[in-house]
Amino acid sequence: MNLTIHRLRSIAIAVGGLTLLSQSLAVKGDVPYPDIPQVPKTKAEQCVEPTEVMRRSHMEFILHQRDETMHRGIRTEKHSLKECISCHVNPGPDGQYPRVSSDQHFCAACHTYTSVTIDCFQCHSDIPEQPESPPTTSGNQTESHSETSMDVNALTGSAGERLAAEVKAK
Repeated sequence: MNLTIHRLRSIAIAVGGLTLLSQSLAVKGDVPYPDIPQVPKTKAEQCVEPTEVMRRSHMEFILHQRDETMHRGIRTEKHSLKECISCHVNPGPDGQYPRVSSDQHFCAACHTYTSVTIDCFQCHSDIPEQPESPPTTSGNQTESHSETSMDVNALTGSAGERLAAEVKAK
């Protein structure tokens, strides 16, 4: 019995010591930011959201965009992955676009640093669309993600109303 109490006390002291040590290390040690490739001047004046917001919440924006597109048929450019890639993935000195497997790819720098697997590019392109290849057409429909073939007057709800206003403004 006395041995059990002694072991429990030793365990409690060890756990307490580790807790204090981990807290002191967390306060004293600054975690360095990853080496993020510098983004050259892009086609936009600024990103669609402030940098700190995008660093913390970009996945929420991408998932929301996916849900709006896939489940409701609403396509907008503001938080689309295609538009992110168009602005942030730039050709290297050799004129070639880096692939997501390269540490020079805009997405890969932070995701590698944080050990987050990027699965977006299993379906989506990890480089911008080449301007030399215009969207193909078949009949009256253009096969492009930035356009929609739906009747914008039939859209309802706040997202539908925003899209209808965007399309009518073009």
